[in-house]
Amino acid sequence: MLLAKLFSLSQQTECVHEQYFRHQSMISFYRDDDFSSYRTDIESALWPAIAEQVSRGKSLGVSSGHMYFSVSYLHKLLGASTRFILLVRRPENFVRSALARGFFDESHPRYCAIIEPHPSSSIFTRWNGATPFEKCLWYWNMVNRRTMEAFSQMPTTMYRIVRIEDLSLNICRGLCDFLQLYDIGDDDIRTILSRRINVTPSLEFEDAEVNTNSVPMTTKPYEEWTYKQKATLETYAGELRSELYP
Repeated sequence: MLLAKLFSLSQQTECVHEQYFRHQSMISFYRDDDFSSYRTDIESALWPAIAEQVSRGKSLGVSSGHMYFSVSYLHKLLGASTRFILLVRRPENFVRSALARGFFDESHPRYCAIIEPHPSSSIFTRWNGATPFEKCLWYWNMVNRRTMEAFSQMPTTMYRIVRIEDLSLNICRGLCDFLQLYDIGDDDIRTILSRRINVTPSLEFEDAEVNTNSVPMTTKPYEEWTYKQKATLETYAGELRSELYP
């Protein structure tokens, strides 16, 4: 959401957050190998939106956690004109905020069954017995790995992988240039980076833009995790974590 807010400052693009791609499309594709819902999203919603912006001399940007599995298709459909940015976060931090948001946790007041496993998935046979903590780490690994595999089939000029912890003036400036959004100034970037956007509720950030579907975190910081929790992270996300955070 932070980058969507930044890019939307440009007069050269229309950048939106969580539009066009339905949550159900992601579930249907991964669980059932059914791309038809994604195809409907793209042909009935995304494609007309792109055409409208092109008619205005602008590009369209979409920030969405539901579009991971459509990346390869979009690359084939739109070709070299497309640009992708994968914004990643340390899994030990992701799992804390994901659990506060209610991912895979039926006891959460805003429970979100973010995805269901495919029968070929390593976690499928024990899904019903897996904890929300395990499922979140498995999910982090799966969607980031799948997206990076899709990127590997493209020229490196078409994508960027950015760690959210590294976001700075220079990194954001580089992303704006990558998208040819040259009218976004350094002061615009500094303003966006100074804001707390889409954060988990906390007394520490009373003036932040909080995620209203989240509750305060109850999962402790990584430094206070038990041996079992750290071992679980290594089991589900350790290899990719080492690649992204060497």
